[in-house]
Amino acid sequence: MGAAITGSGLFYRLSLHLVRMFPLSYYWQIIATGIMGVVVMALIPQQTARTVITSQMLVNLSESLGYKTPSNASTGLFVASFLGLGQLGFLFLTGSTTSLIAWGLLPDDVRAQFTWGYWFIAALPPTLVVIIIILLCTIFLYRPESQPKISYTMVQTQLNILGPLSYKEWISLGVLLFTVTGWLTAPYHGIDGAWIAIIAFATLVNTGIIDWTCCARASTGNCSFTWV
Repeated sequence: MGAAITGSGLFYRLSLHLVRMFPLSYYWQIIATGIMGVVVMALIPQQTARTVITSQMLVNLSESLGYKTPSNASTGLFVASFLGLGQLGFLFLTGSTTSLIAWGLLPDDVRAQFTWGYWFIAALPPTLVVIIIILLCTIFLYRPESQPKISYTMVQTQLNILGPLSYKEWISLGVLLFTVTGWLTAPYHGIDGAWIAIIAFATLVNTGIIDWTCCARASTGNCSFTWV
């Protein structure tokens, strides 16, 4: 799902909207980048995959803001995104493979209690503490050498170039909303989260968002996505 959202361009569009939601200052963009990292973590459980998807976008964001690479400012953006790339893997049940393994080792009655939503609520208090500490340390340790060189007009121009949501973006967005809603409401409809994930994956494959070539290679563990 994370690969589909990235490959369809939906993730880039959401990133632009996220940047536009906050004041265009370095410190507010640190917060926006941290939030973006947490969102990516909710979608992709493997840390390596999250890093690959996010790293290039961070480079583009840093260049758009007028920061040199490397610099204190560009490093600060990466540190903030690291909240989602590694530090907060325990926030979501699907946030890391370690969380999934721990969930699978729980007794059946306890595992049934820890749905995706219940896990999130239980992990939220320590998560807020970690977020505050990391963001404050980032702002203190990585002060920018220069002010960002970007305006809301530049962001809006990029959104205008993208135009309305494409077919791939609509499908990816619909699948994302369906999957997250299905996981959160699992205690009410009783459908196992694995079936919801399979339906989402089948939809992405049969609508052409993900190529069948990837499915054929997935069993070998060597899957590179091809977009059609």
